[in-house]
Amino acid sequence: MTPEQQGLLLGGLLLGHILGDFYLQAHSWVADRDRRHAKSPLLYIHALLHGILTLIVCLLFPLGWALPLVFAAAVTLSHFCFDLAKSYLPKKQIWFVIDQLLHLAVIYILWSELSTIEEDWLSSVLNMKVLIVVLAYLLVLNPVSIITAQALKQWDLDVGQTDKSLASAGKAIGMLERFLILTFVLLGQYAGIGFLMAAKSIFRFGDLRESRDHKMTEYVMMGTLLSFTLALLIGLGTSQLLKLV
Repeated sequence: MTPEQQGLLLGGLLLGHILGDFYLQAHSWVADRDRRHAKSPLLYIHALLHGILTLIVCLLFPLGWALPLVFAAAVTLSHFCFDLAKSYLPKKQIWFVIDQLLHLAVIYILWSELSTIEEDWLSSVLNMKVLIVVLAYLLVLNPVSIITAQALKQWDLDVGQTDKSLASAGKAIGMLERFLILTFVLLGQYAGIGFLMAAKSIFRFGDLRESRDHKMTEYVMMGTLLSFTLALLIGLGTSQLLKLV
């Protein structure tokens, strides 16, 4: 297997994981899993979904049927076990990180065990740089939103009960900000990031000043800076990867 083929396969498996964990899993699924544990049918559906995504990615390569089925079964079982264990643990950032690392470790082990691909038709269909950029944009949207929310949970002010803004508007704005930041980084237009931060500061300054709530101000600043930082790190990391492939 050539390095490009290895990268495409690993990227496809990571793409499947991101889609399954952060885009195809509703919050209600997580709540049901945490409440009912092994009795939650949504936990089984979620694990099976990851197995199906793994199977689809593997079948893009001429590996036959046996090996992809074995890998899909392994992902399904491991994902079920890890998520079931997490449902009994406290809702802390450390367990979220460990859970994701375990999932990624399984993906890496399975990927490293793949046999040599006999054909290279996929290399002409997919481009490694395109796959890296797609993964980067998927990461800065929903996954970073979840990471930011988890990090701020210890200072949760229950802003949804007191804020008069539109429902989920803050999440949507954050996702759009990170989308723009990643775009600016990939284009090398770092001045645009400064303009974006300045514009948000101007719009939020009046609301925070009128509220006279220091906790709210610190909460918003912490969330904004963390979101911006993660987007920048992903953008810079993506730029370096693009130079290597």
